[in-house]
Amino acid sequence: MKTKALVPLLLFALSAALAFALSTLVLKAPVAQAASGGLQLRAAVDETRVLSESEREEFLGRILPKLGSGMVASRLAKRLGATSAMSKFLKVPEKKGDGYRAALDQPVDSDPVGTQNEPTIAASPIDESIVVAVAHNDFNFSGYTNACSIYASFNGGVSYFYADDLPLLDPTDFCSDPVVRFSPDGNTVYYNYLSVRADTSSSDIVVATAPGFAPDLVGPATVVIAGGFDFPDKNWLEVHTFDSGDGVVDGGGYVYVSGTVFFANGDCGIIVNRSANYGLTWDYGAAGSVLFNSPGCSPVVQGSRPAGGPGQQVLVCYYHSETDGFRLNRFDIKCLSSADRLTSISAPITAANNVPYELSEWLGPTANYHRWWGGMFPSIAIDHRGVAHVAFTVDPTLNQLDAESGNVQYMRSTASATIPPYTTWTARVGIGTGGRAQGYPTVVAQRSNTQVAPNIYIAYVDHYRSLASAPNRVYDVRYRKSTNGGATFGYPVRVTDVSSLSDWVFIGDYIDSAATMRRYHLVWTDRADKLDIFDPEDDVFADRF
Repeated sequence: MKTKALVPLLLFALSAALAFALSTLVLKAPVAQAASGGLQLRAAVDETRVLSESEREEFLGRILPKLGSGMVASRLAKRLGATSAMSKFLKVPEKKGDGYRAALDQPVDSDPVGTQNEPTIAASPIDESIVVAVAHNDFNFSGYTNACSIYASFNGGVSYFYADDLPLLDPTDFCSDPVVRFSPDGNTVYYNYLSVRADTSSSDIVVATAPGFAPDLVGPATVVIAGGFDFPDKNWLEVHTFDSGDGVVDGGGYVYVSGTVFFANGDCGIIVNRSANYGLTWDYGAAGSVLFNSPGCSPVVQGSRPAGGPGQQVLVCYYHSETDGFRLNRFDIKCLSSADRLTSISAPITAANNVPYELSEWLGPTANYHRWWGGMFPSIAIDHRGVAHVAFTVDPTLNQLDAESGNVQYMRSTASATIPPYTTWTARVGIGTGGRAQGYPTVVAQRSNTQVAPNIYIAYVDHYRSLASAPNRVYDVRYRKSTNGGATFGYPVRVTDVSSLSDWVFIGDYIDSAATMRRYHLVWTDRADKLDIFDPEDDVFADRF
């Protein structure tokens, strides 16, 4: 039985005062009247428009294959009565738990009753004892069908405790796709996630905040990209991690959120929002601002992530399905760049062009294992010098049913890296390769006081320990480190002490990492206590280096 940590009465009073102040400021938040240089304010979200049931079902069925959120896609498939996808039978027995596992890697949540997966992690830049993880959790304090639960550590990641659940817009909503980050000055913890209607008819991208010293004192959820008649999906949040890297400390309160929105007219697009005051108000209202619109959702654009540089530069990169069809052949990694904190924006930049090949929806061979295609979405970090680092997954073969289902590739910006628009990039290099599948990379930069170049860490899921008779049946987490800013990387380091068993449907759409000047933190979905791929119970584990 989990016991919620007791918080002193004074902190509860501070929390209440903070929540009141946040709600008051958000209600008074001004909405930008115009955007320049390529930004186009999204039309106000119509909350009153009514669709017939058949019209709404048709819209939801159309966007289902393109949803980036595995949690939302699986629940929407259930609502629509879909029992298979790409010939894969989706319904699995409700079997949970093979018992407790030995504590080798650090358990964040290993409750044998509930399922926890798709974790994210952040470490305070001013107090390295404070580390925060968030993950999906269907066995939670709040009684949500799926919560995004907060796990806090006050000993640098040595141990974690279940602190609270993130607030949802409606108590019947469920939570998906959590992201946690600290502001670069450590003042604020940001929580970004989807608050999804219980019937999966729509969702909203929201942000909640907490003081950096008390990450469980969470204020109310604020809508930063509203759904209404449309369907927001696959959110991410970032800050100017190395705000002081240019010698000027001026970006501590800036925070950026991006996501995909499927519009009711059939289009899809990349939407962003920005706050300059630690998430108290949002400059583009609840609707957000359109960075890129794809008419008819062809090509499909998905999995965007923003990143702030040491100056005013901001980069947003995303998956672009190219003109040869969605998940059929080749794809691009596109980016949009801003020199003024998303006040204006560049034209789309092709950072990786005509990449062979797109991932299949499910991990092979023959779609035997969990959801996989989200590994193409880029992970991005900008170091203290302004250089952007991007990692993503490709299928090295055109055959989407074979065991060689993914390799991790990496590239970085070149030339005048600290001056947008980041138009030139290195050639792609292999980070995770081999005869089994590698995917779901996470990249992070770490500043050092002993060298000019940053350390670059890229971690990924690797199925390399699977037997030849059962390829991709088990997975581990490994990372590679560069001590020269990404020019070369060391050999892979195995993180997981015990291999995890692959899942039939879902282990989350990503793993995550964080770095301070002393430590490198990793968090992942762990299934090391499993013997049956049809057992859906997952755990979350972490490690630090």
